[in-house]
Amino acid sequence: MSERPTDLTPPAGTTARTLLLLKLLAEARGDVSIKELSLRTNLPPSTLHRLLQLLLEGGMASFDADHKRYGIGPEFLRVAALVGARRSIADSARPHLEQITATTGETSCLIAYVRPRQVVTAVVIVNSPHPLQYKTELFTDHTLLLGATGQSILAFLPDEEREQALSGLGSETLDRLSGIPDRAAYVARLDRFRAQGYAITQSETIEGAVGIGAPVFDHGARVVASICVTVPKIRFTPEIEDRVVRALRPEAALLSAELGHRP
Repeated sequence: MSERPTDLTPPAGTTARTLLLLKLLAEARGDVSIKELSLRTNLPPSTLHRLLQLLLEGGMASFDADHKRYGIGPEFLRVAALVGARRSIADSARPHLEQITATTGETSCLIAYVRPRQVVTAVVIVNSPHPLQYKTELFTDHTLLLGATGQSILAFLPDEEREQALSGLGSETLDRLSGIPDRAAYVARLDRFRAQGYAITQSETIEGAVGIGAPVFDHGARVVASICVTVPKIRFTPEIEDRVVRALRPEAALLSAELGHRP
């Protein structure tokens, strides 16, 4: 865990702060000290001691008394194992990604939508066999506003939820978008993505890369994820776009059906 201070505003309330600590303990590469947690959370050590004591009592955290460091506890590991044993959307998605990559020769990934925070994160990747390919980090938050990874979900959100996400659209984001001068043009492009059933962007999150993404829906017709394909711009052609879309959209629809979606 980095010891760099953060600008994070700590959440209010014991429950939210305890959940934040669990998240940090799970993401840390090894045990962590009170000082490290304080830097990451902007919470005083006295508050952290109290919250960590709650986690220790429930077995969700562990404490190394010799080194004064905290880590995940046995009950946390037990619960994580129970959840991991279930078949998840990631498990269901992998055969579809493998089919897409086999058909197109390009890297494909499952992008999950983290609805409470309105961010997206890659959870499964099947890499291209080509030497020239782009690496995508798993379980790293990304904005909805840039790239096919975000906009293949954003374009298909209910209007109110989409408007909430668009409140973060400022000049800094628009400056990264070629040919999209203002909010009206951005929204028009989202509407076009929604009408055609997929999003396509160039060099918005990875320089020199073209992203194409199609939404995945659950049984309640809510978009919960997308399947995205990344193609180096140097070998991208209209024929490649057509091949990717013809492979991508049916597999996204099949995954949606497995989640109970009925068009």
